[in-house]
Amino acid sequence: MVPAVIGLAKASEAVFLDEVLDARQALELGLVTMVVPESEFEQKVEETAKKLKQGATKAYAAAKTLLNQSMLPLLEIQLERERQAITSIGKTKDAQEGLAAFLEKRRPTYSGK
Repeated sequence: MVPAVIGLAKASEAVFLDEVLDARQALELGLVTMVVPESEFEQKVEETAKKLKQGATKAYAAAKTLLNQSMLPLLEIQLERERQAITSIGKTKDAQEGLAAFLEKRRPTYSGK
């Protein structure tokens, strides 16, 4: 079984409340691996790229493939479920209302239909 990045409670909170996370919150949840000041960003990217380039790149490639493949059976099933849900929900009155509200720059009024 592939471990969850964040637990079900936090994932539910993120989906239903749709709140914007700051960098520290994303770090605490494990959605990012590091946070650096903007002034140090370019330098950190260069340092990280250099370190990776000097490493065992063939081993990195194999490890990345294995990590990705370990999630594929579950990921493929989940992506299909998401596709089905999006297709179904996209046909609702609430979906039409959400799109109209976005285009009209107003808050949507959902009816559950």
